[in-house]
Amino acid sequence: MSEPLDVRRSVKEAEEAQPQKAPSDGPLRTRAGIRLTWCVLIMMGAYVVIAYGYLLFSEWQICKTLIGTTPTEHIIRECETQRESLRKFWIQGVQTILVNVLLPLATALLGYVFGTQSQASSE
Repeated sequence: MSEPLDVRRSVKEAEEAQPQKAPSDGPLRTRAGIRLTWCVLIMMGAYVVIAYGYLLFSEWQICKTLIGTTPTEHIIRECETQRESLRKFWIQGVQTILVNVLLPLATALLGYVFGTQSQASSE
């Protein structure tokens, strides 16, 4: 008969016990996470600006070389196919790097920041 009493007492003690808080740096870690997130977002923006700037610059260079010449149909077709392939290459490269590398990294960092902020506000 003593066994059910021990179980009840153990259950009651478990219900009354307060969860232990994990030691953490708190605001220092949150500020570091926010700063890291901003740096990654700035890097993503800079990457997009530089990549599309290079794409526009190379398009401008192609157009600039055609101005001084008398283009024939063959040269125009060749130039168009070269321009299309260059544009597709750069857009596909930028999308691949953004979607496969930088976006998951930014998502994880933002999840960490918002998670720590909501945890801090609930305490």
